[in-house]
Amino acid sequence: MFRAVATVSTLSLVIVFGSVSSPAIAASCEVTRSLTKASKITDPLETGGTLSRFSFRAGQGNSSPYESRFTVSKTNLNFTTLTPTTAPYLRDRSQVSLAQGANAIVHVNGDFFDFSSRMPYSAIARGSSLAYSPQAKSRILGIRTVTASSKTGIRGKSVATWGSKKFTVTGVNLPLLSGSTIVAYSSAYSSPTLPTSASAILVSSGKVKRVYPNGTSIRPTSGYLFAATGSAATSLRKVTVGSTFKFKAPSGKIPALSRDSLVSSGVISNSSGKALTTISAVNFWASGYSSGAVIFDDSYDATPPKGAATAVIDSNGLVTKVSTRGSSSSIPSGGTVVQLYGSAGSDIAGFAVGAKVSINRSFKTTSGNSYDTVFGIGSTLISKGLVVAPCSGNSDTVRPRTAVGWDDNGNVYVATTTMGRDWPDGGQGGYRLGGSTVHQMADWLRDQGATNAVSLDGGGSTTMLAKLGGTYKRVDLPDGVWIRWIPIGVALISR
Repeated sequence: MFRAVATVSTLSLVIVFGSVSSPAIAASCEVTRSLTKASKITDPLETGGTLSRFSFRAGQGNSSPYESRFTVSKTNLNFTTLTPTTAPYLRDRSQVSLAQGANAIVHVNGDFFDFSSRMPYSAIARGSSLAYSPQAKSRILGIRTVTASSKTGIRGKSVATWGSKKFTVTGVNLPLLSGSTIVAYSSAYSSPTLPTSASAILVSSGKVKRVYPNGTSIRPTSGYLFAATGSAATSLRKVTVGSTFKFKAPSGKIPALSRDSLVSSGVISNSSGKALTTISAVNFWASGYSSGAVIFDDSYDATPPKGAATAVIDSNGLVTKVSTRGSSSSIPSGGTVVQLYGSAGSDIAGFAVGAKVSINRSFKTTSGNSYDTVFGIGSTLISKGLVVAPCSGNSDTVRPRTAVGWDDNGNVYVATTTMGRDWPDGGQGGYRLGGSTVHQMADWLRDQGATNAVSLDGGGSTTMLAKLGGTYKRVDLPDGVWIRWIPIGVALISR
């Protein structure tokens, strides 16, 4: 096997032959230890996912003399998705409260942020609308809804018929099989082993080839294997070999993740549809703006910085105040303050008290893709199955890391590396040493099946919370250890 790694400084591609535990691309690059050398604890998550903790003894995970722990949740996007969690802008919140607010299955710290202003580095969007955006281009992870395939798994109902008998099939190639249900499996299923079933039948070219009265875990090489649980298994056992069994695969949608970048392209228009100004940033604080129109809504927990001109818009879209010289106006509940800076100040001429306006918080992406949800990310760790994580400078130091990975089979991986020693942070205890290098995180994610991955913020912010037994537990470190408050996180949630 080989690993290809692209360094950030040269963008050259270097091929290294050997196992994952072999030295990486440079003499200074940390060796990635095999996860088989670590102790492992796995817990089930809601929606059929798993949470695994791989722990190395002190000095065994890397050159750090401390313990190392790689913690990773794996779930399927037919049942879960990701969403950013945020405090009011210019503020932070406890990570437990962010997780609770989203009803997260798993929650980790999110985008990098400015320690002074508590402002995230990159844009945030929900429902295809910017909730937050700096004026500069943002590097983001975008989530859009696409048509599911047999490779990703399809969550959708269809009806199979056997004579006059009808069976409800709840999907194709799904990793979760529970309750009273029937799922169809084909050779495109990502694992050679199927979920446990109580009964199953193999159908090819519309004919029943075999009946498994007690189920089977073997993936079919052709046709469909219909696996059943609960009362549905009793009904399926009655099907006979050689009989006709008709089935048409259902259609379904699934989230798809992509690395991308975006800029704001929003517009404020009057009732006639005429553009009054272009939105350059949303809820973004800056000590000084040279130009542009910045909108602030009531999720911004402060008075917006005064512009060259100002318009205040209420929750019904009516302009209630216009200041041609700018005003430090407070934000009305459900409303918006538009601050026009520099040359954009002349756009105030289009605003009139009592007029109705519409605010479109759209954005343009480098790829041209549209996304339902976006949030900021750091560097790319894995691209199309190749580890491209940098192996130089701070990236090759052992410290806490956070990342999100995904594959072509509809799975998403949320991961941290932590442990180390207890280290003071403003007088409060927290783990600040130990963890992994960036490329070690990438190697371990690829070992678990991720073919693409990106980094999030790390260091003292690194935290993973998981809902286990109905209660949020810290799983990357001993539960109860001090957790840094942050302005933005990422939640893995049920669909």
